[in-house]
Amino acid sequence: MLKNVLLYIFSVVILLSAYLVTDKWVVFILFCVVTFLPILSLILSLPHMISTFRNSFYIYGEKIIEDDDKLKINIIGERKSIFTNMKLSLMLSNKFAKDTKVNKFTVIGSMKTPITKSFDTNAKCGFYNLCVNSCRVYDLLGIFSFKVKMENSFSTLVLPNEESFKDFEDVETLFLNNENGELDTDYFNFTEYHYGLNARDINWKLSARKNTLIARKYDTYVEPTRNVHLDLTDKYSENKSILGRFLYLANKLIYENSYCIVSTKNICMKIDSEETLEKFFYNLFTNSDNREFEEIGTVAFCITGSGEEVKTIE
Repeated sequence: MLKNVLLYIFSVVILLSAYLVTDKWVVFILFCVVTFLPILSLILSLPHMISTFRNSFYIYGEKIIEDDDKLKINIIGERKSIFTNMKLSLMLSNKFAKDTKVNKFTVIGSMKTPITKSFDTNAKCGFYNLCVNSCRVYDLLGIFSFKVKMENSFSTLVLPNEESFKDFEDVETLFLNNENGELDTDYFNFTEYHYGLNARDINWKLSARKNTLIARKYDTYVEPTRNVHLDLTDKYSENKSILGRFLYLANKLIYENSYCIVSTKNICMKIDSEETLEKFFYNLFTNSDNREFEEIGTVAFCITGSGEEVKTIE
């Protein structure tokens, strides 16, 4: 608005100076037209500005998106004017990614359907809070304005991209090592192949890793320790990689109707469905405490940001 006011004042001064110097009636008419142009703009825009002022507008967006997706908002409300435009300033903050930005948008003309606007930045994994700093409706020239009511906040959960484990593509064998990194044939339901076992029960992937034939035992079964600790740091790039690898692991286990117990500094909860997985990320990104278990027990794996894919806790 200030820019338009200064431009208007500058135009009036230039025309007035030109008339005083030249004393031509054409310049005087042009001076009068420019001088009264804001009043004409206000007369045309005022009814629509009042109508816009009386209506409520809402902003909303997708509840869940993925890392590096475009952040978008949708603006909805009753607006039928072609003589006004609406400007809003929207602030978004993501504490986990330490990302805070302010974007400004302009809505011109009528709004028969919701209008979608994209932020000038891609999303980072975390939890974005978006709120409206200001929203005003302007006349045709952008000189006069009213403040507009708007429901002024919503949130978006941004999940990390999956990063696969190079050495552990078969999740079935992921939790089959004991604390010394060796195959635990007493605790888990696998054993070295010997005469009398069915050759169809040989696990070829696990056998390749252990350099000996490994077969499934059916006489006893003890659930392996599925406790996973996320060794998060203060660096966003490392945390993004840790969470990406954990998301890959969790989705694999959920797909196979299995589960894991995940722990961080403030969280210890069971992940066995997409709903519990989303709840975990929400608690993590909003720094909320959620300890379903007081103690996690023996940790099978610790996912770190030091470059190691998976580290066994001894």
